[in-house]
Amino acid sequence: MTRRSINLVTLLATMAVAGCGDNNATAPAATTGASTAATGAPAAHAATHPLTVTLDGKPVLLRSALLRSFGGRTRMLTLSTASMLCTELGASREHGNEKTLNVTLAPLLGENGKEHWAITSARYERTTRRGDLGPVALSNNTVEGVIDIDLTLDLVTQVGLPGQTPIQRHWLIAGKLRAQGCGERGVNADTKIREQPNMQWTLAGKRFSARGATISYKPEGAILRLSTEPHSCATSLSGSDAVVTVHMQGPPPQVTKIALSGAVLGRDRSAMVAADAFSARLDKSPSGKGFSNVTVQGAANVLGLKLILEGVADAQVCHPAKKRP
Repeated sequence: MTRRSINLVTLLATMAVAGCGDNNATAPAATTGASTAATGAPAAHAATHPLTVTLDGKPVLLRSALLRSFGGRTRMLTLSTASMLCTELGASREHGNEKTLNVTLAPLLGENGKEHWAITSARYERTTRRGDLGPVALSNNTVEGVIDIDLTLDLVTQVGLPGQTPIQRHWLIAGKLRAQGCGERGVNADTKIREQPNMQWTLAGKRFSARGATISYKPEGAILRLSTEPHSCATSLSGSDAVVTVHMQGPPPQVTKIALSGAVLGRDRSAMVAADAFSARLDKSPSGKGFSNVTVQGAANVLGLKLILEGVADAQVCHPAKKRP
């Protein structure tokens, strides 16, 4: 990739963004001004002033702003003082004093079922903060080409190696920047998508579909995991819009606890449920050895979010035990 000589004084007021798409693309410079979010695109009341980027009160020169999708609605924005390519996303980088911040953008789901686009997590060095961290607006729904992003992030983190005294770091990013789209790059890109057409869930009135299902059998019962993005026994649940984890005791199986996670929630939630809140059944799967059919029906309030589960999941079995379907 050809790199242009950069005038430092100019870049303190604007930002150069490293190209992706094809690896020879020339990145556009950041722009300032009001958001140009299109009708139907992710929108929020975000910053409308010129771009400001500081770390511990000092101006930071960003050379990369890369936006990718995990397959669902969630977006990951990578901001770096280094010139990066899309192919470098997710790789471990140790290059001198470069600074990289990963920011998750998602439609945050409220207890009333309404959504607003927000920064739902931010990771700097080894520290991650989650929640409603600030508003964001995107110019369109794609992760290809150039995307204008209007955002506000006021992030205070504690960083440091284990055993060392943590150091407080303060990021402030406000205004409009121009990011290069890197397309869909799922966390578990090599994991087979296993659509679950017979199992869906409703959360705060919003319907979700599962593209991954696993079940772990233990002496005291079983744990079913449903995710909007693919996962397997060997991969994580990261990158999903939403995840439902169903804890069961038995046999016969009885749902005792529900846990919720995912980018659209902002934070994890879990709650014990009444014995009669859900019915559950475990059967042999037509998919054969290594899979179980898991039927779950019922509803519960999980820390303010109403969950309705209904249907049958064809779940991959993790750590199978004897005499289990």
